[in-house]
Amino acid sequence: MNTTSPWSSKHAGLTPPSSRPILRNTFVGLAVYLMLTSGVYAQADHYVSKDGLNIAPYSTVDNAARTIQSAINVASHDESILVLQGTYSGPGNNRIDFKGKRIKLMTQGGYENTIIDCESNGPAFLFHSGESAKSILSGLTIQNCGQSSEFPAGYFYVVNPASGIVCISNSSPLISSCRITNNKAFTGGGIYIKSSKPRIEDCIIEANYAAYGGGIYCAKGNIVVSNCTISAGQAAILINDPPFLLCEI
Repeated sequence: MNTTSPWSSKHAGLTPPSSRPILRNTFVGLAVYLMLTSGVYAQADHYVSKDGLNIAPYSTVDNAARTIQSAINVASHDESILVLQGTYSGPGNNRIDFKGKRIKLMTQGGYENTIIDCESNGPAFLFHSGESAKSILSGLTIQNCGQSSEFPAGYFYVVNPASGIVCISNSSPLISSCRITNNKAFTGGGIYIKSSKPRIEDCIIEANYAAYGGGIYCAKGNIVVSNCTISAGQAAILINDPPFLLCEI
């Protein structure tokens, strides 16, 4: 199925060229470049950095938390967390729990520069406390949740199953502008959904593996997937017929 628009979902989150002035785009690109190279960061209530001093409440870049979970733990409703670019692994950077909080987790430089590598553990994020659309996850690459072995040739079995993102128990977060790749589970390699209603926007969900639903598995859910590229790895996508808007599958 391919219902993509001429402006491909691979350019998710960007304004189509015909509707943006070239000069404006030049300034926007310059601003992003300067942010990444000059130490100028977006405003946030809490920060996460691999080089932070880890001093709560992590309200400056210098005092940033070293794990994402630490920053979530001190955040209050309607606050924001900025994760600086880098690759995050280990305890506190997998099985990350929003704890039902209405917070926005965003990144410096987007998914190309900010990565969660679960190192065969996972999931990276677990939504299970009734999170709403005001619980926002944006701009991360989520990779290597779960582990599989090939046996016999051409087949695989999951050694340590873990979806990239799990949404259960009436949790309905907004997941946007993420890349979810190379995750392995029995069901829902990329995203596992049960009895929940998440919204997934502007994401690339690719090369994930599962017996059921390599890209997304949804049971008893009602989700909206818009402007995404979804390509399963070794198994089909298994979803309870959610609406797809401008997606390439």
